Amino acid sequence: MLDVSIIVPVYCRTEQSLEWLEECLKSAKKQDCEVVVYDDASPLDITQVAEKCRVDILLHGDRNLGAAYARNQAAEAATKRLLLPLDCDDRLVKGAAKKLLNVWHGEPVYPDVRKFGDEFVDHYVLLDFHCDHIHTHVGFSSVNVLHSKEQWRKLGGWNPSINYFEDGEYNARLFSTFCGVHLKEPLVEYRIHPQQRTKLYKDQSSSIARRIIQKIRSYPMACPGCAKKRASVTASNNVSSQQSGLLAASRSVRMAQDVNSLPGEVNGRVLAQYVGGKGKGKHYYQGRTTKFRYQVVFGQYIHADPRDVKEPGDNVGQSLLVRVPRKDDAKPQPQPKPVASVVAVEEKLPKRTPRLDVPKTPVLDDKTPDARRMSIPDIVKFNPTYEQAVEMLEQERKGQKRKGAIEYLKRIVDK
Repeated sequence: MLDVSIIVPVYCRTEQSLEWLEECLKSAKKQDCEVVVYDDASPLDITQVAEKCRVDILLHGDRNLGAAYARNQAAEAATKRLLLPLDCDDRLVKGAAKKLLNVWHGEPVYPDVRKFGDEFVDHYVLLDFHCDHIHTHVGFSSVNVLHSKEQWRKLGGWNPSINYFEDGEYNARLFSTFCGVHLKEPLVEYRIHPQQRTKLYKDQSSSIARRIIQKIRSYPMACPGCAKKRASVTASNNVSSQQSGLLAASRSVRMAQDVNSLPGEVNGRVLAQYVGGKGKGKHYYQGRTTKFRYQVVFGQYIHADPRDVKEPGDNVGQSLLVRVPRKDDAKPQPQPKPVASVVAVEEKLPKRTPRLDVPKTPVLDDKTPDARRMSIPDIVKFNPTYEQAVEMLEQERKGQKRKGAIEYLKRIVDK
């Protein structure tokens, strides 16, 4: 048996999720590793599935405390030297753990993934490891990072107070302390389905990501020499220029010291810098919006379609082309936040005068508020997740029993 414990946090509330769990555990058992499962108080009994798959360690929680808490409990129970996290709706390809172990030399190792289910991508390539990515991406790798139990202990584990992006926050601490290695092979099969957290938190993901990235930026970079490494990589990968016509404008390259001499716009394309990966060789990067294939090198300046370019300081946008600001650029005007969707929902709800004898309480981040102490518009604006809607619906039925609130919460629960 390999010196690796595959840790699986589990929360199953549908028969389909039990089927996915069985696929997950079977793929884990084929790795010749210890498999540790922590059941985070699932509404359905997972014991039969776990026993059928012959997991090595099965733990049960008495209440649902989230994925971060469940991973920590599984990691604590693991008996092997190395840990490999795996979500209960995903799968490992044959020989994945052994391939990761072959690359392991003390630094955390993360693989590429293969998407399947509602979306299929045979080889979804993740970013190469680079210290700069820690402060610009909320997790540039998946949760499936091979690292040691000792490293987990030094970090203090996953943060149980974070309900979403907890894996990205943990990986930021992991990589900033121990660096990392990218294995460019799809070893994890990542299932795309409507009930995954990326779908449930879709409307809130941008604001949550901003809070998480601000938290990450306050962490010290424990890896010695990272600042020197970033400077040397940037200097060594900037290359000379070449231009010819409209399409060739996307290939214009200059040394960093010549950037001020480059025009801010060429044939409708704006000056941007490519920040993806630290490889020295040229390769193609597909624009997020136009799907145009730009020939790029890490750190180079090119003229790109503005629809494919994100603004400086935008740590949530996924584009790897960042606009280069010019001295004469006009400051962009702030855009009002869209409210049409909230207004549309509110118009359909019955009007009701708030009860004066029930004090209002503020809505706290990462906590479920008491629906009985909120007006219907406040419930709509809060936009609860599935789990929060279930709890708030029960509160409402035991309290004010407002028809509008119950109908709105039921729509979320019944999706």
